[in-house]
Amino acid sequence: MSSFNIKMDTSGVDNMLRKIEDRDTRRRIMLDGLAAGAKVLQESTMQHIRSSWSGSTHASHDSRMKGKPIYEGVRLRKDKDFCEVLVDIKGDYTLRFYENQTKERKTKKGYNRGVVGGYHFFRSARNDSEQQVMDAISKKVTEELNTILNQ
Repeated sequence: MSSFNIKMDTSGVDNMLRKIEDRDTRRRIMLDGLAAGAKVLQESTMQHIRSSWSGSTHASHDSRMKGKPIYEGVRLRKDKDFCEVLVDIKGDYTLRFYENQTKERKTKKGYNRGVVGGYHFFRSARNDSEQQVMDAISKKVTEELNTILNQ
């Protein structure tokens, strides 16, 4: 699965952030903005799974999911120490097979175990929601900056 990096012109935001003296506040503003964009990507991915794959509402076979639908395996994680946000499909281990597809598998006795076709729901969600992600990030950062600067 390929990584998805967003590049934005942040010179205006950087100038506004320099006005804020507290380092923790600056990091919180950036983390909140990134989390807002990641939430858009997570919801878009879950929607693409539900619309492109009829088996997505079935209960997951992954014991960590405890019977939840497979599309809930798309998870969002925030790392406050490095100010990073990650959206991945590793919450349910079977999602990676449905995203990337598998080749034909056979047992030692020659029994066919079939092929899982690739649905590429994460890739299509990423491509479709790139502008929405950037808009969500800029909107959240602007809201946070306005709140702090107006105090």
